Amino acid sequence: MESLKSKIKSFRLNTEMLRGIRAAARREGVSENAFVQNLLSQRVKADPLIRAFPYIVLSRKSFMPILGATNTDGLEVAGFDLGRSNFSLARELYESVGMELGFS
Repeated sequence: MESLKSKIKSFRLNTEMLRGIRAAARREGVSENAFVQNLLSQRVKADPLIRAFPYIVLSRKSFMPILGATNTDGLEVAGFDLGRSNFSLARELYESVGMELGFS
């Protein structure tokens, strides 16, 4: 069994990626090393699931009863909170591919 001790491994990343890692680590309040290690750990654990279930599709017929059973006030508050907490990340993701985040 391989040791759980950490080992040094080098990867070549472009400067834009390094700036993004630095900014994301600052937002999370962690070191760049911890940020990258956490990100890679999450991806390695999730990768088998991502490959097995690349997306979930619900028909309108299936989705509408679920939506109808939801507390609409709670859904609105949850959507607002989700948007508020992830707006800067969404904007950054759009800008990273040369798109502008807008209401359209």
